[in-house]
Amino acid sequence: MASMSSAYHPSALVVRFAERGSELTEIRRELIESIEPRPTPQPVSGTWLEVAITYRPVEAGSVGTKTVIIGLRLTVQPINLLNALVVWKDSANENPSELLDRVELVLRGRSMAGV
Repeated sequence: MASMSSAYHPSALVVRFAERGSELTEIRRELIESIEPRPTPQPVSGTWLEVAITYRPVEAGSVGTKTVIIGLRLTVQPINLLNALVVWKDSANENPSELLDRVELVLRGRSMAGV
């Protein structure tokens, strides 16, 4: 893993929604309401697991929550993505380098023992 500045804090996810021309959206960890598995029907192969992240947007005038669905077209197993996001969300006070190392292990499907 590349070295990081001690000022770096992995406290937000940055996503781009599927709509053409959409801007990057930052989802801060403290604004996340839930991270949950979401089975999605597939026309040929049954269902596929995706991850639903529900959060409170910071945009002016936003009321309520928004949900982003992540999963299709990724190179990690959806269950590993779900587990890694939960580790990230629940580890707000951890050393950033150690946290990112733990998240990487979970994304790679390594044991979550001691996580």
